[in-house]
Amino acid sequence: MAENNTTADAGLDDDDDLEVVEGGSKLPPIVKGAPPWIVTFADLATLMLTFFVLLLSFANMDVVVFRQLMGSMGESFESTFE
Repeated sequence: MAENNTTADAGLDDDDDLEVVEGGSKLPPIVKGAPPWIVTFADLATLMLTFFVLLLSFANMDVVVFRQLMGSMGESFESTFE
């Protein structure tokens, strides 16, 4: 069975890597850099942005239909579109 040890989870095999602070307690070293989940999230957000930009680039913009839509929305929101 696997042991539930916090130093083993942090990738520490022995006590040599632990930092001794005031009071004699030992702390694991501070790991700098981005956590793995933020890298995955940023990759997902970038891919979604790219997908929607690509989707918009393939869309056909009909100026007459767009002006009718904007006029209809302007009437709904009580504003005018020129």
